[in-house]
Amino acid sequence: MVRISGANVPQAPLASVRKIVDALAGGAASTDDLARATEIEHRHVSYALRAAETLGLVDVDARLTELGRALADTRAASGGERHLLRHAAATSELLRDIMPAVLDERAPTREEVVARLVARTTLGRGTAARRATDLLSWRRYLVEGPPPPAQLALKFARRRAKPAMGDEAAPPSTPDVPPEVQDDDDFFVVPDVEPENNFTLPDEDVPF
Repeated sequence: MVRISGANVPQAPLASVRKIVDALAGGAASTDDLARATEIEHRHVSYALRAAETLGLVDVDARLTELGRALADTRAASGGERHLLRHAAATSELLRDIMPAVLDERAPTREEVVARLVARTTLGRGTAARRATDLLSWRRYLVEGPPPPAQLALKFARRRAKPAMGDEAAPPSTPDVPPEVQDDDDFFVVPDVEPENNFTLPDEDVPF
């Protein structure tokens, strides 16, 4: 059995793939152009291009395919985008080989994906584990959709010193945020946003 080169196994998030597609649709014609347009590092631009090729969104010359142009016409994080990416994943020969359960109702375990990658590709177990994380994140988006909008606690990268007790009044309590988050100055809250309406593109809008 001929093993698949580990270099061909996707190692980019779908959000980066989408940025690359949009940049190409906007006229980017080189790696430098793509890096500037997407604010993705050059090395990661190459990873995202390879992932886009795996999904049939670009050809070997990094030009958009018909499917890639159709994706660029959808709104990012929309039902239409997800519809097209699901089709791309379902028809990708590489994905069918290295992760045949990518769209199954039952999600494969991380260990199952790692074992498949080790058996079918030239990747070692450690690298396969990292690639499995990316592939499973693809599946979550394609099958389950984006996470539901909610108040999210996000950690600041920069830590701030807490004032000494009694130096200032305690901040007001934030509704619906766990106490351990409210009491930590390293966190802030992103307000709720309205969820997008779920929809399926009508047949006539599907370019395949």
